[in-house]
Amino acid sequence: MGASFETGLVGGKMTNDYPRLILEELQKISSLLEVRKRKPKAKTESQFDLESVYKLYPRKEGKVAGLASLAANIKTPEDFKALTTAVKSYAFLVKTEKREKQYILLFSTFCNGRWKDYIPGTAHPVPANVDIRDFRLL
Repeated sequence: MGASFETGLVGGKMTNDYPRLILEELQKISSLLEVRKRKPKAKTESQFDLESVYKLYPRKEGKVAGLASLAANIKTPEDFKALTTAVKSYAFLVKTEKREKQYILLFSTFCNGRWKDYIPGTAHPVPANVDIRDFRLL
């Protein structure tokens, strides 16, 4: 069968439209890729200063995922205040225990719900008279 570049087997039949068919398929793929590029990214904006929370956190890894998680989950001023207190409490705990960096939670892990374990009244509250700014780590 002497098929050249101009001809090809499509649907079990020989055709001279092979280059056109390939071009059409490539255009379909290209348009699908463009649609994927246009999808909106995860919302990372918030009415709260989440960046300030990150600055208090003792380990500076996992920022992007952590801030995205917080932006999606921190809805009220009460939530934000509880989060800030939890970060301070966790930083105090890390400092007083002299934890090695490898044992400090990544910011993203902390923000995926673990922060609620460090709200006062839970197992790891920070004493009221502690100035957390004295406990900056790493």
